Amino acid sequence: MGRAKKEDQISVRLDPKLRASLEEIKEEYGYLTDSDAIRGLIQLVHNKNIIASEVEGRVRASLRSLVEEHIRECVGTKEYRDLVRAIVDEVLNEEFEG
Repeated sequence: MGRAKKEDQISVRLDPKLRASLEEIKEEYGYLTDSDAIRGLIQLVHNKNIIASEVEGRVRASLRSLVEEHIRECVGTKEYRDLVRAIVDEVLNEEFEG
């Protein structure tokens, strides 16, 4: 095997547990070298963060539309109108009495 390129050389001391994990990752994803496995892990973490942000945005958008729809439904009810009238009456009474 030839000498590795400078960008492929990584000098890191790994404890036995981390070494075993790196070997598992290499086997699972088919990486041939430690440096490829580490680059792959970095890419996986990067992609995970992008996916998590995308999912969070979509969940927020879905929840926002559901909440807005529920509010619109509530605003159209007789109970809501009665509640608003009662609050307005109370505020007006306090203003006239004060």
